[in-house]
Amino acid sequence: MTRENRTPPHRRPRDRVSARVCSGAGVVAPVVCRVWGGLMDRGQRPTRAEPRSSIDGVGRRAAPRAVPDITALGLVAALVAGVAGVGLAAETCTDTVHLAGRGELRGAVLDRRPDGSVTIAVRRSWLRDHAGAEVDRLAAEDRRLVAAARADVVRRIERLLDAEPEEGSRRGELLRRERERLQAARDDDSEFALVHLAARQVRRVTPAVAADARLARWGWHEGLDDVEALSARRLRAALVEAGVDPDGAPPDLADRLPPRPQDDREWHARLALVDQALGTPVTFQGVGSTVVRVGAGDGGLADIVRLLPQLLGGGDPGGGLLAELLEDLDPNAPAARADRWLDAARTQAPEGRFRATRVRPDAGAGRATVESVFEARLPDGTWATVWRDTATAGGDDAPPGAADRILADPRVKPLVDGLRALGIADDAAIDQAISVGVATLAAQQASDARFAALQSDVLRRLDIPRLDLSAR
Repeated sequence: MTRENRTPPHRRPRDRVSARVCSGAGVVAPVVCRVWGGLMDRGQRPTRAEPRSSIDGVGRRAAPRAVPDITALGLVAALVAGVAGVGLAAETCTDTVHLAGRGELRGAVLDRRPDGSVTIAVRRSWLRDHAGAEVDRLAAEDRRLVAAARADVVRRIERLLDAEPEEGSRRGELLRRERERLQAARDDDSEFALVHLAARQVRRVTPAVAADARLARWGWHEGLDDVEALSARRLRAALVEAGVDPDGAPPDLADRLPPRPQDDREWHARLALVDQALGTPVTFQGVGSTVVRVGAGDGGLADIVRLLPQLLGGGDPGGGLLAELLEDLDPNAPAARADRWLDAARTQAPEGRFRATRVRPDAGAGRATVESVFEARLPDGTWATVWRDTATAGGDDAPPGAADRILADPRVKPLVDGLRALGIADDAAIDQAISVGVATLAAQQASDARFAALQSDVLRRLDIPRLDLSAR
């Protein structure tokens, strides 16, 4: 089995904000549609009774598409069994779209709409090898959209630089670098083309089995030839021969997709991510609907500790923030109150952007769930969720010594000693609380890594990944 005669994109040098850890513990539901990062579209479902995996992102994967129903990330196989026009599972590891005229496309179906239209990612090398009149026309349309998308970003960058030269600023350097890159880029330099087909152009969709689709992702990641033609058995053998564990978490391929034109909302959200990374980050942390703004480099613990008197009393019998917290943690609480915590953050973020994280502890199980979002205020004054992530972890997921570090923290130790001295909490209760704190730390680190991956992608290129703001 040979590899394509090129350097796979995943081995090219990259500028990164931080070490990229795209797949961690927990369930990712990013609103960033990193389509190669695992986003399921409405109406799709797995071809087997197994959890949906992330391809995002964006998307970035892969996670279930919970937020645009994002993004967010892993390669989405054509999980469209049961939908009209869908055939039996493919004999190869890729999805196959049979065209209404002549020919077919092999790759990964990323989107199937209720109107019957389909979007499929196809390697350009496969398109060249299977040229035909219809395939050539579709490839030309993809190149036209790529050129339009890049020209649009260049115009947006030039408007920003004309309005405010930003000489010497980090954002100004990024904008100039991206303008130069985009002006020199070719329309077919991405590994994959995105082909959108109207319902009338599609005769049938033959999806790959989910496990086989993961093999295809690995094959594409490693630059293997003939991924689109190999059976699962032969592709697995080729991957093993190449030193790849085909059962490992599938890689993120979002950076191999071509750009698409973005509207003002998406561009504004992208700039908000840039400012969050290069400027002073705006961050909120808390529990339930209670969040506080934390400073740069502060994990939020100091501010939460300052709130403890209110959390534990609030001044009025049965009132205060403690009553709100207990109500938020009540599984029977009305669903309409679910986003109240974001309303609180929006009123305290005049910068028009923020990342907010809250924890939902499960003391009995010694676990914690961390929910984190990034929001941006759009030009029309409304707020949009750009990215969303949920991670659940237990004490065993934390790095060694995490409990000792928490207990030794000068902000925590006096609090614990005081609770013990007043008889409010015994050693068993304190140990249980610390175990939840350790779990929170582990879940927070996993979520932080995924947000850093998104920021890294955005800072590396301003034309991808696509940000889906269609759902909250």
